[in-house]
Amino acid sequence: MAVYFCADGGGTKLLMLAFDENLRLLAGVRGPAVTTTYITPELARENLAATLRQLIDMLPETVCPAGQRPRVACLYQASAGGLQAGDVLPELADVDEIVNIGEGPCGVLAGTAGGTGVLTLAGTGSDCFYVENTKRITAVGGFGPVLGDEGSGYDLGRQALCAAIQADEGRGPATLLRDYIFEDYGLKDRMWELVYQVYDSPDSRKPVARATYTLARAAKDGDAVALDILERGARRLAGDTMALLRRIGQDETCTLPVTVSGGVWKIHPLLWRNYRRLLLEKYPHLQLQPPHFEPVVAGVIHRVLQQEGTVSPARLAQLKVDFAPYVLDGFFAEDE
Repeated sequence: MAVYFCADGGGTKLLMLAFDENLRLLAGVRGPAVTTTYITPELARENLAATLRQLIDMLPETVCPAGQRPRVACLYQASAGGLQAGDVLPELADVDEIVNIGEGPCGVLAGTAGGTGVLTLAGTGSDCFYVENTKRITAVGGFGPVLGDEGSGYDLGRQALCAAIQADEGRGPATLLRDYIFEDYGLKDRMWELVYQVYDSPDSRKPVARATYTLARAAKDGDAVALDILERGARRLAGDTMALLRRIGQDETCTLPVTVSGGVWKIHPLLWRNYRRLLLEKYPHLQLQPPHFEPVVAGVIHRVLQQEGTVSPARLAQLKVDFAPYVLDGFFAEDE
């Protein structure tokens, strides 16, 4: 039985899954960060190898008999530069083919179940991609936390932390973020303890981006400051998407599919709702598509398109059953 691997790694986590020739999920794992922009190549390799071994160990005997190296018909990976699963997998398995899909195309494939469209990614970082026939054509943003990444987890997390600090010192409006930051970060006496957590961290992005969980908590409790941060984030992300549409020469008649990916979109439904509203005000004919799957499922969609030419409604429905752990519909259900 042929087995296929999919890998999607970034600055926060690595998702991998295995599926068979009948498009059935065999195993899935979550590992630590692998982006060499933020961790050493040595640590990235260790993280990749450990996650791959875990995935291989989960394969059924019919695919990988005990004590034998598995044979992987194809590895689909979201290649975004740096070390990739394909650099390590041949050490652990026999690999027939490696397909580099790319970060933008992965999001479009998994989000729209098609090969052409626009992706607005907002995870730890942020950027927008235009993809045509599964190939990245152009992009805007993605300049990192110092030079850009507006609307990203780092950006929103930083705003949440700053709002908490300013409220604590009387320099800003009262907000639940102040008390929630004390609780979520385990602060004992004063807000200044955040300085040590952020600046003593080997990767200062992590404790900053982590504040998005606190932001989500405050927003769900109706905190006005938290909701305003999300409103501004939606405006920045919608603005980036519109800049990309202008770059590729689209006007108000544009009918391209547009989808999103990244953990920021899971913070609160207000973010997607406002993003959608702002885009449709300028581009009323866009096909705004809440993402069907996590980007790691892109390899599955890629294979369906290769075999069948399109993803029919019936096929999509079956994939949502077979790959249920990676379905994202629930995060956007309130906005249907």
